[in-house]
Amino acid sequence: CSSCAEIYGLRYCALRISDTYGPRDKRTNAVNNFLSAAKSSSTINISGSGNQRRSYTYVKDIATVIAKIIVVPCTNEVFNVTSDEATSIAELACLIQKTMCPTLNIINDINAGDTRDYVFSVDKLLAQIGAMEWTPLEEGLKATYSG
Repeated sequence: CSSCAEIYGLRYCALRISDTYGPRDKRTNAVNNFLSAAKSSSTINISGSGNQRRSYTYVKDIATVIAKIIVVPCTNEVFNVTSDEATSIAELACLIQKTMCPTLNIINDINAGDTRDYVFSVDKLLAQIGAMEWTPLEEGLKATYSG
């Protein structure tokens, strides 16, 4: 984008979207794997300690950000689009267990997995579009589970 902007004088506004979840999402990721385990009352397998954090972003929130950014003047910028709340993989599993399937078994494989956090700042985005009300994780998970 930056090369085309420089060469051809084009303007761009890029959105870096992180850890999206929502109804009808069929990708393989922690949210979908954990919700599938809850639906079948099976086991959640956590790779590693489960302390690695993510900012899970509900799909409707991403649509809201896109609608807002379209009408705001933006020239050659990149914005992170992610919930403002960081949740560990272990917390995600426990929330799903607590709210959707109390009999769900959670197992940690301490010797496996990605130990990195993927938590990004949305300060630049919010400065551009104004305040944003993010869907609480529990509410988004319930909608995803039933959708």
